[in-house]
Formats: sequence, structure tokens, C-alpha cells
Amino acid sequence: MNRFETWFGDNGLVQGRQDLGQRLRPYGARYRFMDRTWGIVVWAYSWDEANWYARSHGMKIDGLITDVL
Repeated sequence: MNRFETWFGDNGLVQGRQDLGQRLRPYGARYRFMDRTWGIVVWAYSWDEANWYARSHGMKIDGLITDVL
């Protein structure tokens, strides 16, 4: 078993469901490390909070994750 088979590796969304309400929301972010681009999910209550966190950690927010395939 690896972390992608557990809730830890999940983005928290159920396939086909967009019930986010006032909870933490998953934002897709990327950052550069060792000449490679990496993706990560940043959890925040708002776009501004996600951007603040990303900037303070050398990342860039790509957008809100609203659904999974």
C-alpha cells in the first residue's frame, strides 16, 4: 500500500461531487525544486489564504480543485 491508496494522498473530493461549503478547500499549487516542477494540494479557506501560504513557501497557486475524474 502507498500513500495514494489512503486518505492522506487524496485531495478530499468525492468523484462527481462539489460539496465544498465553508470547509477547507483544495487548491492546486506548483513549485520548482532541483530543476523540476512539482504539484501539491494546498488546503485553505479562501483564495487569498491559499495565495498567502503559497507565496510564503515559494509556490504558485494554479486554481481551486473543484472536481475529480
